[in-house]
Amino acid sequence: MGLNRNLLACAAVLSLAASAVARVGVDENVSNVNPQSAMAPAAMSGDGGSGGASGFDVKEGGFYWRSNDGKNKLVVGGMLQGQFFGQTLEGDANDTATFRVRRARLSFNGNLYQENFKYFVQVAADHGQDLELLDGWVKYVYSDSFAFKVGQFKAPINRQFMTSEGKLQFVNQSLASAYFSGSDVFNTAVAEREVGVEASGGFSDNKLQWAGAFVNGNGRNRDNGDTKFQYIGRIAYNIAGDYGYSEGDTENSDKAAATVGFGTSYHDSEGKAAQTAINLDGGFKHKGASIQGEYYWVRNTDINANHVDVNAAYIQGGYFIAANKAELAGRWSNLAPEGKDNNINEYTFGFNYYWFGHRLKAQANYTRLDPQASSDGVNQFWAQLQAMF
Repeated sequence: MGLNRNLLACAAVLSLAASAVARVGVDENVSNVNPQSAMAPAAMSGDGGSGGASGFDVKEGGFYWRSNDGKNKLVVGGMLQGQFFGQTLEGDANDTATFRVRRARLSFNGNLYQENFKYFVQVAADHGQDLELLDGWVKYVYSDSFAFKVGQFKAPINRQFMTSEGKLQFVNQSLASAYFSGSDVFNTAVAEREVGVEASGGFSDNKLQWAGAFVNGNGRNRDNGDTKFQYIGRIAYNIAGDYGYSEGDTENSDKAAATVGFGTSYHDSEGKAAQTAINLDGGFKHKGASIQGEYYWVRNTDINANHVDVNAAYIQGGYFIAANKAELAGRWSNLAPEGKDNNINEYTFGFNYYWFGHRLKAQANYTRLDPQASSDGVNQFWAQLQAMF
């Protein structure tokens, strides 16, 4: 079927990045360069002069090419998840078991012509489907407190969705988050990857973080179908340390990290239903132990002013029984759309083994889904090996 039209923009950005790096002359023999020494000023032309650095370095973000003056940089990353999935439906003989490539992704990011202009492009062939543009944006960083982004990106609203799919504590996000942000199961996303503009920043050494977005509100790779847009905002505060967007305490942190956050969204489609959403989140990490939770509230209002509310939540935690290596984890999640017998509970238990943090890990999960409307539950099993670079 070939590449879709959205990848043409991706190709243009990558071509521009490659030509910029080629012009400054990359030294293929340099690897694992100290980021600070490599970024030090050097006597060279405004183009970056000749010479540069390349190699693989986790601090740089993966395989990288960078000019000596740091004004041009290209980092190539990727993620591959090989997975086994099995499911049994009580009261139904239609059980399933399958191997699959859950995610296969390639990303390109860095800066062009000056360190303030950032770019990020990510394409995916998840589940073996046609190549698709997931992310594609350009950002200007004016200061630590203000940056402006345009393109396609993850909507800045709820913590678990904003966390990379490769840095989750379990194979999948929670039942509540799947409903809120969209998934293979639910086609109900309040906000997922969207096309639009975003402003963001941080204050007090990034303890207070904020973001606001003005987007189409139709999901990724879609134009707006009317003149209405979606408005999204988020604020988060690091009570202690830098909590970040990575689940589990994979670094066995000596100092505690704690955070709280609030997100909201409003979308009024022309001649259709309006949607209002609120999200609250919090988390804590210390010495291999972690706990994180979120609450979601969504109100869908039709053109006759009738509304249906959805409440959802999850709480999860983990503990490393072997520092930096082996982790046990558990999660409870609830999805409660308004109406009789609509409640669904999720119970998930997991074991994770990390060779190199989230970059190279194996995960095994068992999930039990109990719908209120039926005495027959659903049992799901996952085993997954992940590699990221």
